[in-house]
Amino acid sequence: MIFASAKNLIILISKSGNRYDPADFVDIGNRAAAFATDVRVYVVSNEVPSSSLPKSIWEFPTLTVAFNNKLTFIPPRGRIIHNRKIEKLEQARILRLAGIPIPHCEIFRPGMTLNPAIWGDVVLLKPAPLDATSHGDNIHIFRRSSLAAMKAGDFPPDHFVHRFPMIIQQFIDTGKFPCKYRVLTLCGEVLYAQFRKLMEPRPDLALSDEVLKSAQVATSGGSCQYFHEDYPDVVEFAKKVACAFPNVPLLGVDIVRDFTSNELYVLEVNAGGNTWHFSSKMWAERRRQYPKVAEEAKTQYNAFDAAARALVGATRRWAS
Repeated sequence: MIFASAKNLIILISKSGNRYDPADFVDIGNRAAAFATDVRVYVVSNEVPSSSLPKSIWEFPTLTVAFNNKLTFIPPRGRIIHNRKIEKLEQARILRLAGIPIPHCEIFRPGMTLNPAIWGDVVLLKPAPLDATSHGDNIHIFRRSSLAAMKAGDFPPDHFVHRFPMIIQQFIDTGKFPCKYRVLTLCGEVLYAQFRKLMEPRPDLALSDEVLKSAQVATSGGSCQYFHEDYPDVVEFAKKVACAFPNVPLLGVDIVRDFTSNELYVLEVNAGGNTWHFSSKMWAERRRQYPKVAEEAKTQYNAFDAAARALVGATRRWAS
């Protein structure tokens, strides 16, 4: 029986399997269909045209969800939400408008004035291109006064500053062992909240510029410990972040806690769609290395059930 108020949920999947195992979303789609009698779920290859589905389904309000920006499947009706790359400064602008705390950041220009009231004593310098920091590479800590005095020629010839735009960012001190939370959200629902802590301590911030510049401060660039415990304030904070990006279904929200003030800040939202680490190729080695961590990420909030609830809830709210 099809209810008059029925809605369609279209989940677009890619067969490539690089970002996720398509079977994950077949599983999630089946879970959604099992408990939501008012939502008809279709898991469809993104590589096929929308005409591959029966014409009759388009009589009903529809929500289409995709995890990348290259869509061959274009539904004849309904809202589409999809993942896409959002540049770091654009993320910062959106978050700022939403009133969500983020570290102050700007495009770096050698010789720019660095007001200590804004930047503090220590800053981060990192490449602006999204792909240039995914493994924690090329993120360096500087004493503000030293960086302010540097000209372009003072950087090594092979430094990123000569090849790419760079972002200067306020340094949020997370403590002796750099750490962050990675919260995976889908349509505003938290699938897991993971705490990552570097196993190597960062140097004392009072040490020389040379020591600071060589320090590892990005948790994606070193050996970490991983925890899945109860972080209620982080979870609520991540939900607010997700609300600022309503048209991007899957977000890998990176959050840090100031060691001194206990305040939370968003570093970035990883909106490109490559954060489904339950089965992504990017995390294949880590899943082999840390099988318990991979299992905890999946079971912490029963991630696939949470994903099904999130997609059904989004369909009920947004199908048109």
